[in-house]
Amino acid sequence: MKRDFDREASTWDENPERLRRGLAIADAMAAWLQLRGDETVLDYGTGTGVVALRLAPRVGQVLCADSSRGMLDVLEGKIAAAGLKNARTLLLDLEQASQPGLPTLDVLVSSMTLHHIADTAALARRVHTLLRPGGRIAVADLDSEPGDFHWDNTGVAHFGFDRVHLEQVFRDAGFSSVATTTATAMTKMTAAAVEKQFTIFLLTGCRAP
Repeated sequence: MKRDFDREASTWDENPERLRRGLAIADAMAAWLQLRGDETVLDYGTGTGVVALRLAPRVGQVLCADSSRGMLDVLEGKIAAAGLKNARTLLLDLEQASQPGLPTLDVLVSSMTLHHIADTAALARRVHTLLRPGGRIAVADLDSEPGDFHWDNTGVAHFGFDRVHLEQVFRDAGFSSVATTTATAMTKMTAAAVEKQFTIFLLTGCRAP
């Protein structure tokens, strides 16, 4: 069963720790990507666009993609309010048939989305096909944890990831120079009312030129 992100969209940005986490992840991505300013970037699982909007001033175009129409509706309001001309939303579910008409991508980023996707190997292969030769990925998600991060694990396919294993998944999909670093850490209260720290990695890699 998938989580109902449409229902949560209107209040999603009210969590200050979620905002802080998203900005920290976006800055870690930007530091690794060393963006030139002319790239076409797709932010997959964009949600309300915290990462995408942080990156928008540094790129040529950012495609804000999500499978939740509710999240994209919130983000479209933010794009309009900011007067951004180089950001647009895209209803996209890469677990389903590939989206026709997508431009060739220079960069694909994704933040805290991978743990909701059951077949990470299939997704890695699909992402590889979307990138131009020499294109790059920057994917942030949870390190392995026992299932405490979400209060409700509906729609959660993985309780974080083992970095070494996930690196190999992306190598097997055709990526080179695959590596992981720590993007940020956060402390939150679990459903058992225990305050706990969670670390978030950044996995990076390239499609061969």
